[in-house]
Amino acid sequence: MITNIKTPIFFLLLGLLISCSKPVEKTVTLDNIELTAEGPLFEGSNTFQATLESPLNAFLKENDLTKEDIAEITVSGCTLSTSDSNFFNLYNSATIQFFSDNSEMQNVGVINPIPQNKKELTVEIAKEQEGITEIFNDKNIYVVGDAIIKEDVYDNLSFTATIKLNVKHYKK
Repeated sequence: MITNIKTPIFFLLLGLLISCSKPVEKTVTLDNIELTAEGPLFEGSNTFQATLESPLNAFLKENDLTKEDIAEITVSGCTLSTSDSNFFNLYNSATIQFFSDNSEMQNVGVINPIPQNKKELTVEIAKEQEGITEIFNDKNIYVVGDAIIKEDVYDNLSFTATIKLNVKHYKK
């Protein structure tokens, strides 16, 4: 009779131990995200956009994880770069945001003001990042750059983003 009581208690304690374990944190880098705004563009606010299709699939596969194993995703860093000979001199400021087909837009970070004569910029990451995990659970993620430009431009403009994510997940 004692053995019959010990077995369920053992599995109950094992379940509690697993469910109370702390998540593991790893960094995932999303490289070469080209955000483009199609001209003509006018002085003031303009929207640049890129679509990422299932950007965490490789990470999940490499780590033998499913989306249900993900506890939280936050943005830890973002840089913007350009190959334009005018650098970012045409821009006053920019914000970076994410959204997906099933979620609202979430602010990731801002650069204000944009320094002159720089080919690479570091985005100031938002302290509050609610909803990022839900966005990355969708198939398509949209990266939006809202940039204020100083003058009218009749060509397309683009810049490249590199985004670092902190992904907290439960071990399998």
